[in-house]
Amino acid sequence: MFFDEDYLIGINAAWKLNNTFIIFMMQLGFALMECGAVRGKHINSVLLKNLADVLVGGLVFWCYGYAIAYGESAGGIVGFTREYSGLAWKQTQSEEKQVVFFIHWINQWTIACTCTTIVSGSVAERMKISAYIIYSFVIQTFIYPVAVHWVWNEYGWLHKMGFKDFSGVCVVHMIGGLCGGIATTIIKPRHHRFMKVIQKRGNFSHFSRGSYNFQPNNVPFIVIGTLFIWFAWFGFNCGTIVNITKQENIKTIGLVALNTILSASTGALTCVLWTSYQDSKRPKDDKFSEQVYNTRVSMGILSGLVSITGTCNNIEPLLSLIVGAIGATNYLCLSKKLVDLEIDDPLDACPVHFGCGLWGTIATGIFNNDGIVGGDFKLFSIQLLGIICIVCYTSFIALICLLPLSYLKAIRITQEEDSNKHIVIYNQFERMRKKPVNQLADIKEGH
Repeated sequence: MFFDEDYLIGINAAWKLNNTFIIFMMQLGFALMECGAVRGKHINSVLLKNLADVLVGGLVFWCYGYAIAYGESAGGIVGFTREYSGLAWKQTQSEEKQVVFFIHWINQWTIACTCTTIVSGSVAERMKISAYIIYSFVIQTFIYPVAVHWVWNEYGWLHKMGFKDFSGVCVVHMIGGLCGGIATTIIKPRHHRFMKVIQKRGNFSHFSRGSYNFQPNNVPFIVIGTLFIWFAWFGFNCGTIVNITKQENIKTIGLVALNTILSASTGALTCVLWTSYQDSKRPKDDKFSEQVYNTRVSMGILSGLVSITGTCNNIEPLLSLIVGAIGATNYLCLSKKLVDLEIDDPLDACPVHFGCGLWGTIATGIFNNDGIVGGDFKLFSIQLLGIICIVCYTSFIALICLLPLSYLKAIRITQEEDSNKHIVIYNQFERMRKKPVNQLADIKEGH
């Protein structure tokens, strides 16, 4: 059976748009996870930051972000084509150009928003919304589009060298996690997050860091958010393949989905086994709760998803199990290291996205069929070069943005503002607690 060209173009366009809208579901997943991980009094500010990512990202990426990423290249470093900028867009362009631009722009916008949303988890409960909007603007303007140009633009210098990043393990997750890690380090921990508290165990007392005030306020939100993100990840990875009218591409889509499932599952299992081992070493009166297991499993799933993103289209399924397991182990080690260094990351966004994004980029050079397992060491060296350059560039721009804000004391909410949020939430709770009583009295009086 033969189809005309317009019909095939329509099928591919529908496939791309459908996956793009699925990717946008990540925003809901991240919002749920962050709302579950933070203390109740900060839920509104978390949601506002997630909305800011989408709104700022849409405007910035439309005006010039897309043009920087995919415009005509200047030496493979940065691009800009006037017709790719929303400020210069004209409906008089050919219909074919409009179709390609609109669909590709929407897809890239959802991916760009994912990168900045990662930062929100790292700086939760502390960063001023004004500072966050500025930082989001900088990421969407000077960091993400430039890295995309290097890696995904056909004329980008890393792309021409052979650097591989199938769905954004480096340009999305590693960059987002790194930006979040730098920000949370500069902002410093939440008040009293690492204070020493005395805990009683039998006849003995000992000092430990932290307190139960910083436990996730709603673990079901974290789990449900993780499932939304996992679902959206299929659009993230499978949707990278554009032409689904070719039989070989349909086979690749199946491979991508399978590797995504296997890596996520292995990441979760690794976290369960490691947590169970840690639990076996703890006293009977100090065992991990089910909340800890649920949170660890959720983070293990994300670790596996991030780790496989760079090479899920060209790796044997058996090897994807190894990638996911090492990714989860990497997350657990980095998460513990941040606590030891008293770096406060409420959602473990830096260990999950930067740690596993870094590992996933390296794993691409090792386990990709064109990498070391295929007998070629060149890809591995190119991946390392790309990591070094992108990490250095991202860190430089992030510090240029954040250090002046920190110096001007415009980056973090004050302790008084933090306390006021507690008072507001308490008053709202009291009103909600009393409201049913008043309603019952009205019913009894016949109102």
